[in-house]
Parts: sequence; C-alpha cells; structure tokens
Amino acid sequence: MAYSEFTVRPHLRSAWKTLFMFEEAYKNNDKENEYICFSNFIASLLVSENGYVIDTGTYRDVNMAIMEKFLKQVERHPILWRLFMVA
Repeated sequence: MAYSEFTVRPHLRSAWKTLFMFEEAYKNNDKENEYICFSNFIASLLVSENGYVIDTGTYRDVNMAIMEKFLKQVERHPILWRLFMVA
C-alpha cells in the first residue's frame, strides 16, 4: 500500500462542491450519499488534486489511510494542532 504525503495545497473547489452535495444528501436523509460526500470532502482537503492515498481500495480503505496519516501528523505537532484547530 503506497501512501501519498499530505500537501499544503488542498483542492478547495472540490471541497466546496462536496459540501453542497453533502447538504443535499442531508436534506434528503440519504445516509449513504452523506457518508460518501463527507469522505470526499475530507480527502479533497488533505490530498492534492493530482495526489493519491493508496494504489487500490474502496472508500473504507482510503478513509483508514487518511485517518492514520492525519493522526500521525497531529501526534508529531500537538502544539500546532492546539493552536490552530482546537477551539
């Protein structure tokens, strides 16, 4: 399983698009589509437009890889996490 590095350039256009798609799925009470939209939203913020997370896999595999990498980054820089992300 090959992982990409998180980049400093998230794909914001894709993130906004999936946010609106999530809102529609939420209004329609479509749980399956909500999950997929949320997964795409997080991936668009943490993986560059031309990047990849794993060579092959499903949404579950991609989500697991993103979560592991994200947790490692937070553990490496806990002070930055507290300063910028925790309210």
